[in-house]
Amino acid sequence: MVRLAAGTGDSVASRRPRRADVPKLRLRGAGLAVALAVLSACAAANGQGTAPGEDVAAATASATNVPVAPLPGVRPSTVPPPAPFTAMTFNIQAYNTAVDAIRDAVLASGAAVVALQEYRAGTHAGLLAQLSARYPHQVTCLRGVVVLATFAPRDQGCVEIGDTQARDIAWMRVDGPGGPWTFASVHFSRPSFTTGLGQLLGAEEGAPEQAAQFEQLGTFVLDREQDSTVVVMGDFNAEPGWPHFGAFLERTGLATGPDLPTTRVLAGIGFAIDQVLVGPGAALASVRAGPDAGSDHLPVIAEIRPLPAGGTAQP
Repeated sequence: MVRLAAGTGDSVASRRPRRADVPKLRLRGAGLAVALAVLSACAAANGQGTAPGEDVAAATASATNVPVAPLPGVRPSTVPPPAPFTAMTFNIQAYNTAVDAIRDAVLASGAAVVALQEYRAGTHAGLLAQLSARYPHQVTCLRGVVVLATFAPRDQGCVEIGDTQARDIAWMRVDGPGGPWTFASVHFSRPSFTTGLGQLLGAEEGAPEQAAQFEQLGTFVLDREQDSTVVVMGDFNAEPGWPHFGAFLERTGLATGPDLPTTRVLAGIGFAIDQVLVGPGAALASVRAGPDAGSDHLPVIAEIRPLPAGGTAQP
């Protein structure tokens, strides 16, 4: 059925436009043409237009090869470098009952990772529990070495080292800033069985037991360096310049910080026997001694700076 327009005999479908309607239609047509041209230009600029006879799939496949110029004044986005973090090592002394002072020193350091030595469950009752809110991830070994971390571990454990005197490596492998890290806490034997000052002043030639411990720790480090950045912390009962320690550093690529703070004083002579060492993939931005917390050692607090892949520490 054909509906007639009111007052005429023409149908709506067949009625031709009146003369007055023609300019309006031409303007609308011109506007539509302009809009189509703009859309086509935008599509072409984005590599999404299709040529006559070209299918959409082919155009989409070729679009990835179309270079896009950056906007003026806009720099390409970059991935920021991993943020530095703080680590702490502290021989808290087996008979030091100042648990509150130890706890406060650890928390005040702001460290993301903490290595403890000479921890005793009886003497230091409640210490690890009090630190668990800040450090929910903990590994404690039989011979008193501990690693506390804010980073969630992939795995962790204890490795026994030593020939005549058994010692432990407490270790934890985590997903840390920029990738996987292995953190280790150690406490080496004294270089001799003499007491007091004599055990350190006569130690520069090294002791056989320390030599064995450095050798076995070196093997552990080299194994872990294959898939992680390694940080070894602890009381080495030796200074980095002594022969066995120096050979260990050369073998593993581990490095000390820019300064070696005194952490143990005997007869007025200071020794830097507590260290934070970092392997390839990291650098020590700063190293300092922490506060007195009742031990015969001072803690060491270090800022660790992750390096980009292939990066090296700047002198």
